[in-house]
Amino acid sequence: MVLHIGTVGKIMPVVVTQGILTYMKELLKGVNALSQLIQLASTLDLYPALTDQPGQELSPLPTWSFLRDFMEQYDVSTALYAAGYLNVLHLQQTPQELLNIIIEQASKALSDFDGQLKSLQEREGLSPELPSTRILTYQELVALCRQQEGGDACLPAIDFKEKELLENGESYQMVAFKWIIAILEWLAMKEPVVVIGFAPPYYPAMNSRHLQDSLIRIEQVIQDYQNFLARDHWQLMVKEYFKGICDMSYTALEESSEAYQTVLDSLAVADDTYELDLKAISELNIPSINLGPWGKELHRRGERVYASEFQKTVPYYLIYLLHHFKDLIINE
Repeated sequence: MVLHIGTVGKIMPVVVTQGILTYMKELLKGVNALSQLIQLASTLDLYPALTDQPGQELSPLPTWSFLRDFMEQYDVSTALYAAGYLNVLHLQQTPQELLNIIIEQASKALSDFDGQLKSLQEREGLSPELPSTRILTYQELVALCRQQEGGDACLPAIDFKEKELLENGESYQMVAFKWIIAILEWLAMKEPVVVIGFAPPYYPAMNSRHLQDSLIRIEQVIQDYQNFLARDHWQLMVKEYFKGICDMSYTALEESSEAYQTVLDSLAVADDTYELDLKAISELNIPSINLGPWGKELHRRGERVYASEFQKTVPYYLIYLLHHFKDLIINE
């Protein structure tokens, strides 16, 4: 039997690339947004620095869940826009630390990409050379928009029906892509650009051992479950983190709500589109554990759980726990 004391966190970085439009037969006179994205994606995919290992447990490697261009139909020009989102699961690294790593590696990848284009241009005797790729965070993109004429009124002025898109079945990620592209089109920037932000959903990492002012004796809960299982000669394996994301992320926060502000500021959707009240979660401060049934082949065709644990062990323990839960509460 396995008990998890905490849960992995999940952020979903989104990347939108803007190239310089050109014809396929004149590739070195422009920048293919899809080529930019491929260069960046190959750099960040399975990148080990985006994992962390507190103690003996290692977070899963990052990988891309989605990559595509935004050409509406086939033609003989290169892609002006392309986008993708990356699945990053973390344990103790902060979203800001992860974003810094992504930006650093993106800068290196795109510098190599720009250098390769320059070398090819020189080989073919082309001039002038193309401008270097500009990297912006979503926050920087919004700030750039507000610096234009109209100030804070610029964002509402962009014709973008976010809620209508969601109601028509678009995902949060696709809405984030289209919103970033709408801003880029409004700004009418002529150089190659890469924008990096986040898309919902966001799952904060949480470990009940690390909570401040907890009213529950976590070590005693673990011992209590071990004693219960020992009646049927079962052994308990204790793990610090559940690696599959779960609702434990929304019962408490390890840090103050302000420590997670980077994520909220970097979400490329409106505040009222994806409402995540981190202050309320912090005030809940409810420690939690995951003792769901043991299973195999999660999210695959052969997914299954051990029937005895699902039908008897876990539900019987929950009933047993309710009868003496007060014994596990710290008396102030």
